[in-house]
Amino acid sequence: MTSLQFWNCRGTKKVEATLYLKEVIKDHRVFFVGLLETKISSLDNSQILKILGNNWSFFVVPAAKHSGGLMVLWRKDLADFSVIEVSSQMVVGKLEVLGKGSWVVASVYGSTNAFERKLLWYSLERHCSGDLPMGVGGDFNCVLYQDEKRGGKKFSLTQASKDFHSFMINNDLHEVRSMGPRFTWCNNKSESTRILEKLDRCFIISSALNIIHLALVKHLSRIASDHCPILLDIFKPVEFVKKISDMKKYGFLIMV
Repeated sequence: MTSLQFWNCRGTKKVEATLYLKEVIKDHRVFFVGLLETKISSLDNSQILKILGNNWSFFVVPAAKHSGGLMVLWRKDLADFSVIEVSSQMVVGKLEVLGKGSWVVASVYGSTNAFERKLLWYSLERHCSGDLPMGVGGDFNCVLYQDEKRGGKKFSLTQASKDFHSFMINNDLHEVRSMGPRFTWCNNKSESTRILEKLDRCFIISSALNIIHLALVKHLSRIASDHCPILLDIFKPVEFVKKISDMKKYGFLIMV
């Protein structure tokens, strides 16, 4: 197991979302999941855990009147997750991975309200200066650059985008380069009314780059949600890293 997954699933009660989650976990060796916009106030074990099996533990941040909500799940035979801080926009915890050390991992569901999202940056900053390597992933609900949006109103550099960028710079967070679709969200409309944006991302603090061979992010297909699941892979074996390096050297791998 090598991957962490972050996904705005737009509701965990949907059978198709749970089945797709199970498929992604199996196909991509996922051992930690941050689910966003779960739209549940509590978790009954008849849904996700029955499908995933008894090897999984979980922590839930309840939705407010069936809006929002977060859930993190982890393979308890491979890792342990200790919650450090929670809010309606994030779950931050210490992820201890068997035989591979400890990380601070933040699963983020940024508010659509720019003022509330600024509070998220302040909260995350408290965890970016510790001794452990840190990864941050999720739906940030903010576009940083013009090429991250297609359709709809023309992109303009707002104060919200500037605040997001400042948060990254001030805390030495680096976005992990990705493979797959450039845009991670779609309004599911067609032709002139269709809008695509890059709202979902993964970041790694720079000190973490010194202890991993290669970090990769994969944007998967949008199924059962208008957001792509995103995979953060930081535990690839050395043999795989060498193979990826060779592919890049000879032009067989394109990372966007």
